Amino acid sequence: MPKTLRFKYTKALLEKVSFNKRLFYKELDKAYDNLNYNESILLNRWVLSYIRRNPQLNN
Repeated sequence: MPKTLRFKYTKALLEKVSFNKRLFYKELDKAYDNLNYNESILLNRWVLSYIRRNPQLNN
């Protein structure tokens, strides 16, 4: 599955706001609304690994 520009932008945005857990999850919710099904699956995989590397984002 090729990664779209929208997906890459979303990932970059989430990395930039990851200093604030509340903001990260707010932007993540918006991202799921704006991405198509395949992009959402890719994002979900990325988020799970990103959260493992950044435990301050755990709920």
